[in-house]
Amino acid sequence: MNRDTILAWRDDYQMLLRVGTLATVFLTWCGLFSKAGWLFDLPCHFRVEYLVVQILFLPAAVWGIFESRQPSPASVATMSVRRSEVIVVAVSAALNAMLVGQLWLPPSMPAAAASVSPSARTAVKPTLKLLQLNVNSRNERYADVASLVHESNVDIVALQEVNLNWYGQMKARLPEYRHYECFPRPDNFGIALFSRIPPTKVNVVEYGKAKVPTVVAEVQFDGAPLTILSTHPLPPSDWLNYDFRNDQFDAMAKARSTWSKSVVLSGDLNTTSWSDHFTDLCKQSNLRDSRQGFGVQVSWPVQLFVLSIPIDHVLVSEDLEVKARSICRSVGSDHYPVLVEFARRP
Repeated sequence: MNRDTILAWRDDYQMLLRVGTLATVFLTWCGLFSKAGWLFDLPCHFRVEYLVVQILFLPAAVWGIFESRQPSPASVATMSVRRSEVIVVAVSAALNAMLVGQLWLPPSMPAAAASVSPSARTAVKPTLKLLQLNVNSRNERYADVASLVHESNVDIVALQEVNLNWYGQMKARLPEYRHYECFPRPDNFGIALFSRIPPTKVNVVEYGKAKVPTVVAEVQFDGAPLTILSTHPLPPSDWLNYDFRNDQFDAMAKARSTWSKSVVLSGDLNTTSWSDHFTDLCKQSNLRDSRQGFGVQVSWPVQLFVLSIPIDHVLVSEDLEVKARSICRSVGSDHYPVLVEFARRP
């Protein structure tokens, strides 16, 4: 392959990436203003995709700058524009890398836990496993879901998009999880919580104007109460649903005082860790993203992995330590299951 062919290929590659990359730059910065409205909230969720495109663009763009084929006044002006583009893309890539990369950083330890002696920190503590899954109301792979629950040996199963079929199938296939609360619906907002641990209290609550159900249960774990929620806010597919989702976040944050000190909030929250609304939910309810320290862990959509984003969440209170968090195999839903194991801090 001669040099002209390589340069021609490079030019085509660069032109193809250029428009797409500049679009990702625009969306990168729009996503910083997710509170400005629905159209600004949507771009904030695709940080990984923006980063990949921008990283692919930068080497070709830099190569083009240093290998100008026609050193004329016109090409000099073109190179000046290209240099500006490289700078803008590099800054945007750095921003996305920071936002994505921070999910691999270990969570900050509360002051009380930091002061605990090393021997107490290494002491074996009881753990609790929770499986979070939006089953997809149209999915019929009931046996696969039940098999995953048994293989994972979880204590709590939080399910969303539960209709009457899913309720009946899970009740029959998970006999050892005989403590359950289920609110099936014919749409995509039925909810359920199955537990091997007997709850001290459990009810179904409607947080916010959308009036979609949330299961709120309290169990005894390691000698103290633990509130567990399974919830599914509306997806922000338009201005109204965007408002409904955010209103539910606000309502749950305000209800924090009605829950026990220890909380696990599980669900398809229809947002990612990069949304300001998600950040506010965590801060106002004093909960932490269990994803922190474990990376992005995308969960939806299964069928289009290159555009997958992390919208399935398990939030935990500061007195809980996340021991393990992983994405499980597909069980027929458009969401991957999320498996989280946690314990109380010493």
